[in-house]
Amino acid sequence: MPYTDLMDYLSPYSNNVALCTAVEKIANVEVPERAHYIRMIGCELSRISSHLLWLGTMVMDAGAISFFIWTFKEREKIYDIMDRIGGHRFTISHARIGGVANDLTDEAMGSIKEFVEMFPKELKDYHKLLDRNRIFFDRNEAVGVLKTEDALQIGATGPMLRGSGFALDVRKFSPYARYNEVEFEVPTRLEGDNLARYYVRMEEMSESIRIIKQCIDKLPKGPVRTDNAKQAYPSKDEVYYSMEGMIHDFMMTDTGICPPEGAECYHAVESPKGELGYYIQSDGTGHPWRLKINAPSFTNLQVLEDILDGEMVADTVVIIGGVDPVLGEADK
Repeated sequence: MPYTDLMDYLSPYSNNVALCTAVEKIANVEVPERAHYIRMIGCELSRISSHLLWLGTMVMDAGAISFFIWTFKEREKIYDIMDRIGGHRFTISHARIGGVANDLTDEAMGSIKEFVEMFPKELKDYHKLLDRNRIFFDRNEAVGVLKTEDALQIGATGPMLRGSGFALDVRKFSPYARYNEVEFEVPTRLEGDNLARYYVRMEEMSESIRIIKQCIDKLPKGPVRTDNAKQAYPSKDEVYYSMEGMIHDFMMTDTGICPPEGAECYHAVESPKGELGYYIQSDGTGHPWRLKINAPSFTNLQVLEDILDGEMVADTVVIIGGVDPVLGEADK
C-alpha cells in the first residue's frame, strides 16, 4: 500500500500527523509554516475529543449515566469543526504528506474560535460536578495505583505515565511541528492512582485550549503544502482545471512519494493516549518495505496485570476506564 493511501485508514487527526511527519522525515519533505500550525490545531482538538470520550465513559462506569451525554455534546461540536476543516466528521485525512489538504475557511476558523472561548466554561462545570463528588472520589482515589518505577519499567506512556509522576511528553522533549514555539505545561501527578490520571487528562484539555489559542494568534499567511509535485497531492483546482495537476494526482495515488532506498527513520508524536510512533524502512519505492507502529494503547494495556492485582472486582471496569485503551489500536 502506498504511503499516501495509509492516511485514509487513520481516524484521529494526530495519527495522520504522526505518519505524515515520519514520511516527511525519511523523504526530506519541507512543510510550510502555516500547515504546521493548522496541524497543531487539529491535533489539540483531537486530544480534547479523545479525553471527552474517556471522561464520559469513565464517569458512566462509576455510576453517573447522564454525564456521558454532557461530554458528547461538546464532542459533537469538535466533530462539526473537523467536518468544516477536512470534510469528514470522523475519518480525518486532512493532514497530508507535505502539508494539509486544504486551508482553513472563515467558517472553520469561526467555529474553532467559538469553541475555544466556550469550552473552558464546560470544563469548569465538569470540575464542579466531579472534583468534590464523594462517590466519584471514593471510586477512584487509591485505586489502580501505578508506581513511577513500575510505569517506567513496563513502558507506560501518556497520561498513564504522567499520572505516576514522570513528566514525559513528546511535544516537549522532542518537539515536532511548531510545539517549541508555543507555551504549555505538562500536567503531572505523583499519586499514580485513577484519580491522578483523571486530574492529568482534565488539565491536559485546558492546556490544549491554551495551545490552540496561541496557534490562532501565530497562524502565518502562506501556502498550506509544499509546491513540489513529486512530494504532495496537488490542489483540487489544479486537478480539475490542469492536465498536469491531474497527472500528478494519479501519480501520487498510484506510486506515491518515494523515499531514498535504504533510508529509515522513527518518528513519534504525543497522541491523546501517549507516544505514537512510526518506524519506516524504504526500498526506494512508494510502498514502505517495513512499517512498524508503536501504539500507546498496546503499551498501556500491559499495566493492567499489575494495577488490577489486589483490587476489588467492582473496581475493574473503573480501572480499565482510567487506563483509557482503544482495543482496536492494540490489536496487532
